[in-house]
Amino acid sequence: MFFFNFYQQFIFGYFRCFETIQSNRNLYRLFSFRLPAGFVQLRNLTILGLNDMSLTNLPPDFGSLEALQSLELRENLLKSLPESLSQLLKLERLDLGDNEIEELPPHIGKLPALQELWLDHNQLQHLPSEIGELKTLACLDVSENRLEDLPDKIGGLESLTDLHLSQNVIEKLPDGLGELKKLTILKVDQNRLSTLNPNIGR
Repeated sequence: MFFFNFYQQFIFGYFRCFETIQSNRNLYRLFSFRLPAGFVQLRNLTILGLNDMSLTNLPPDFGSLEALQSLELRENLLKSLPESLSQLLKLERLDLGDNEIEELPPHIGKLPALQELWLDHNQLQHLPSEIGELKTLACLDVSENRLEDLPDKIGGLESLTDLHLSQNVIEKLPDGLGELKKLTILKVDQNRLSTLNPNIGR
C-alpha cells in the first residue's frame, strides 16, 4: 500500500506540468475507476479526456482545474455533476454523452466560454432554464434522452448554430426556438411532434 501511494504521488507530481491528458483504457487501472484527490492539482491542464473509464462521480473540487478548455467524459456512469464545475470559466467544449445523467444542474449556465455541449445518450427529462445563459454556445446535442419539453429560455442561446433533439419524447417546441437566428442545423426527428412551432424562422 505504501508503494502504491508513493507511486501515485510520483505519477501526479510528474503530470503536474502537463497541459493535456488523453486516457480511456490505461489510467483506469491505476485509478480503480475513481479519480484520486491529487488529480485536481493538475491545474495547467487545458485538455482532459476521461472517456470510457466507468467513472461514477467527479471530485467535489473538480472545478479547481481552472485552465480546462476541453473536457471529455463520454461513456462513463456519471449521474450528477459537482457544483464546482461552474468554476471552469475557460471551458469551451464539454462532452458528457453516453452517461446516466438524469438532471442537468442550474449551474451549467455559469460557463461563459462554452461553445459545445454534448449530452446525448443520457436520461434527461428536462433542461434547466439557466441553459439559456450560455451566450457563446454554438452546438447543443441532447439527442437520445427522455426530454419531454424544452425551456422557453432556450431562445437565449444567441450563438447557437447546431441543435440536436432527435429521439426524445418532445410533443411541442417552445416559442423561444424562433429566437435562434443563427441556427443552421435543427434535428427533431423521432419525437412526438404533430406540428412545428409557427414562430420558427420568424
